[in-house]
Amino acid sequence: MGAYLAIELNKVKPTKIITLPQIVFPDSSLSFPVDEDLLEKLTNVWNGENKTLIQPTTYTEDGIQAWFNKIAADIISAIKCPLSSLTWSAQYCNTVLPDNELERKPDVILVDKTLTAIDWRSVHAVVEVTSHEMLHSDMMRTINNKTYLMFSTQLNCRFVPFLAICSRKIYFFVTDQEGQTIVDIYHLHYGSYYALNLIRVIVALMFGGPETTGFDPTMTTTPEGDISTISSNSQEYKVKSTIAAVWGIVGRSMQVWSALNANKELCIIKDGWIHKGRAMAEEEHLRALDGVIGVPKLIWGETMQIHNPEDSLRQGFCPDSTAWIRRGFSNETKLCLHNCLVLTPVGQDLSSFASLGELVAALRDVVVGRSMSCLYS
Repeated sequence: MGAYLAIELNKVKPTKIITLPQIVFPDSSLSFPVDEDLLEKLTNVWNGENKTLIQPTTYTEDGIQAWFNKIAADIISAIKCPLSSLTWSAQYCNTVLPDNELERKPDVILVDKTLTAIDWRSVHAVVEVTSHEMLHSDMMRTINNKTYLMFSTQLNCRFVPFLAICSRKIYFFVTDQEGQTIVDIYHLHYGSYYALNLIRVIVALMFGGPETTGFDPTMTTTPEGDISTISSNSQEYKVKSTIAAVWGIVGRSMQVWSALNANKELCIIKDGWIHKGRAMAEEEHLRALDGVIGVPKLIWGETMQIHNPEDSLRQGFCPDSTAWIRRGFSNETKLCLHNCLVLTPVGQDLSSFASLGELVAALRDVVVGRSMSCLYS
């Protein structure tokens, strides 16, 4: 898998964006202001006289776990906000988290403290820790592998936040279907600006809502992490089963579910990230082929909407795309829009045939359907 990811990300070098924490986690998405007033109240982690953050006791897995949780506890105490259900844990730094494909040990992870069984579907964010001072190739491979695991196990994932600590340097990554973005968080530098960058990331990850931390706001999940409902076309669909899910980081990340609408009617929901130049192609073709035998009927199709990050009141919406994370730094050849289609009817898997006659009839229908589609096109 490491070789596969190396090929996939070969031409996708991390884009450096100095203001990445403010872009990904704007003030409008946070539960409370992250500013100098907050910083001055964090007396256990902020040295107001020297204008620097108080460092962790050690830059190890246990040291980072304790440091991040101490920052969170200081925030809760300072502004009397509700306790977060999430906690940073180094418990699994020497334990492989269950997965059928990759065996990886996460150094420090952000998880729900009420869960007793943890797997990659439970992970909200990862911190990778190394004694090396630079982001070497092995470190990047590890970051990509664990990012891939989060994408492939969390089907409602829109982007993955990731922190890498190299000796005493902290890097903040955000990875989505267009690629990776990165910023150095100079937490040891003099001044509140640098400290607030790290505080902002911790506040967003621990106290932000699902949309803020990278999850699709139109989807809900079971306690085990499976998709349970999807909201589209002003309706809530109850997911019956996952038909297909394309695993990967960069690209379409196409996922298909069978689901029931409010009238208990079965339909298909397709969700994926489509290149900007082809975003409406499938929808347009389906509308043009409406009524053709063998072609699915389009019930609804649209680019998904998220809260506009530039709206301070968090009331406006904008199309969900990979551009909003980059704000002018997007690669137009890779920019993707988050699209959703609702289709009917739901067919059976071809492998479910009960006799040779059923198989031949199904293959005949496929040929007829494709031929008719070509004629209409």
